[in-house]
Amino acid sequence: MLALLLLFAPASCREHDAPRTTRVQPSALPGPSAAPPSSPAGRSDHAAEDVEIRGFIDAWQRAQNELRFDDYSALYADRFSGLKRVGDRVFQFDRGRWLADRKPMFRPGLRVEVSDLAIHRATAAATVTFVQHFSLPAYRDEGKKLLVIARTPAGRRIVREELLTSTIRGGGGTHPGLPGLFVATRDGVILRRIDHERWARGEPRRGSGIAADRALDLAALPAELAAARGRTFYVARAAAPAATEPPPACEARVAELVLRTSLTPYESTLSAWNGTGDVPKPPDAQIAREVWELGASVPARLVFGKFAEPCAGALFATDRPLPPRVTPTLASGALAQAATRAFQSSPAYRKAQASFLAETPNASGRWDEGSFGHRRVHRFGAPPGRAFVLVSAYREGSCAEFTGSSSALFELGADGAELTPLGVVEDGGRHPLTPRTAFDLDGDGALELLTGPDGLDEQIGVVRVSGRTARRELLHVVPFLGCGC
Repeated sequence: MLALLLLFAPASCREHDAPRTTRVQPSALPGPSAAPPSSPAGRSDHAAEDVEIRGFIDAWQRAQNELRFDDYSALYADRFSGLKRVGDRVFQFDRGRWLADRKPMFRPGLRVEVSDLAIHRATAAATVTFVQHFSLPAYRDEGKKLLVIARTPAGRRIVREELLTSTIRGGGGTHPGLPGLFVATRDGVILRRIDHERWARGEPRRGSGIAADRALDLAALPAELAAARGRTFYVARAAAPAATEPPPACEARVAELVLRTSLTPYESTLSAWNGTGDVPKPPDAQIAREVWELGASVPARLVFGKFAEPCAGALFATDRPLPPRVTPTLASGALAQAATRAFQSSPAYRKAQASFLAETPNASGRWDEGSFGHRRVHRFGAPPGRAFVLVSAYREGSCAEFTGSSSALFELGADGAELTPLGVVEDGGRHPLTPRTAFDLDGDGALELLTGPDGLDEQIGVVRVSGRTARRELLHVVPFLGCGC
């Protein structure tokens, strides 16, 4: 989601002059340049070319900071290659995919500043390098960027763009698709999930819960992860069961970075670790080694920032003040009945009902009702003035019996009665979804609904609403190695 927008400021922008208000239409962009003279250009020729290139860059920067995507797109050549870096991750694009990646970033709060601009001239093209300072409401980074601007029949156009280095200064995120959002626990924040332990040093030691921690070599970490040590996070906390307003946030400082493994082992192993089994409880050092060894099979390694002070009820964190949040509440009466009817008429529900009748001897009724069926209907409002209903159902059974779940999101009309389906956000699992809090993370008008932890593997997810559709992103799971029956 990082916008490598490569906006190049002229000297006046770097001196923080007020932005110009003249709109630059694509037709007014720099046109074809005259062919370079056959003899070496003098100082005046170089100066004139630099002015032209800076004018091109000025138009480019203003198109980004003034959110004019069409003008921005017009500056790219048809034959284009782009390389994007987000921390230590690399993505390569052609023109179409590059612009598709950039378009969602054109929203209020986008800002690109440039420093250390240098122009390197050559026949038919110029290479520009600079340090880019990029920010969105939920993400900030900086790095050195390279831009190749070539002469084409249509004028100067960008043929290559590459962020050579990327240092995340803010935002980041547990999930790469949700910059700025971090899963939080009582004792810390999950910075990233990785599949190796090359950065770890020393022996494992017991962490909170069923976890083992190892020290991290800060010099080996990507800069954006190492920079999290000492950073203050704003931590959203879970509301009490009957509360309608979220509790105050914690401001928690990361005092230590560790590599963590967290999991749920086989039941007999857990009993032994808890000292309730038939064998003596192992010492903590042995338990830590066993947790770490089991984690290698999953894998389940987390770059984890430990808070200096715990934050009870922690749900998620950002490194900026939290956005306004709303707390979902249980619906009842006519609204709950109408939502249930709408939910039970969906194809996903009917499919689960058919499986229930086929797999359960002497089955009757509905799969989400009766002694083993569960269904919950939650309502929550969301700025600016929209309201939603989440219906989540689950049927529990033994491993040989039908077990299933399904959850669907609806938008509630202004009349408080009409329900518009936005999508099935969970289907075919073994648990319902528990909505915790709803918010607009980055101010783009799209709602995020945090759910969980749910199920044996303690799933934490975000349901994202964009327009009239909803989908669920899984942020974190705790590997479950037990039987579950």
